[in-house]
Amino acid sequence: MDVVYGPIERGYVRLLRWVMARRWVVVTASLVALAASVPLLGIVPKGFLPKSDDGQFEVNIRAPEGTSLEATALTAERVAREVRALPHVSSTVVTIGDGADRTPNLARVFVVLTDPSSRAISQDELMARARREIVPRQPKELRIDVSDVPMFAGGGTFAAIQYEISGPDLSALERYVNQLVQRVRTVPGAVDVNSTHIGGKPELALRIDRERAAALGVRVSDVAATLRLFVGGAEVTTYQEGGQSYAVFVRGAPEHRGASSRSRCSACLRASSAAYRSPT
Repeated sequence: MDVVYGPIERGYVRLLRWVMARRWVVVTASLVALAASVPLLGIVPKGFLPKSDDGQFEVNIRAPEGTSLEATALTAERVAREVRALPHVSSTVVTIGDGADRTPNLARVFVVLTDPSSRAISQDELMARARREIVPRQPKELRIDVSDVPMFAGGGTFAAIQYEISGPDLSALERYVNQLVQRVRTVPGAVDVNSTHIGGKPELALRIDRERAAALGVRVSDVAATLRLFVGGAEVTTYQEGGQSYAVFVRGAPEHRGASSRSRCSACLRASSAAYRSPT
């Protein structure tokens, strides 16, 4: 240990002797270093995580509430086709409703880039180009953001800066959020400004003729179960193929779940009530 520690100790003693004999030099150098740190704060990049080129990013798309799975898929595929037209894009993967809630109007385009060593443009520059050339061409009712792939799965919104607004009045909260989003979008350098507030989904309220249902022996739960089967579908069984298990869902035909008039809905309810009364 003395072979290693001895030279270090002797060098430290010589340095300390030199510093104590020239204290004004050390104080001056410390003040210069402290003053130099002020302009450096505006030059050196700052952040909790270092910027890196992972060769991948994603485009998140949220269609208006009530958009069908098929319509969302068409929109996402169109965006993915435009993204693949960018230089250095290797491939894209489109997923629809892959979240925990299985939201049919939510899509994600996962973009894979070529190796960083084979391109002169960075991942951030390609993302900026997607925001500048692709996003403005999409319909205004779509919510689109271009972001890095989250490093940790299962979290919430992945953004560098986030603000949280809460309050007891939902209508006032929505108004303030929209105003804040519009103002933040005017801030230089702000991109992908959005809010997590989602308006109510379109719904159809049904009123059951209870006297008629009671006369037919149909319970309210029977009607609700029938509507759930016709509109949302129900898992009835599973089957095995290639070592994988797949769920089988049964759902009403489009002419039944897509009824728009009161007469067609009433006919659907009458058919459902008769089905529940059948002994088979």
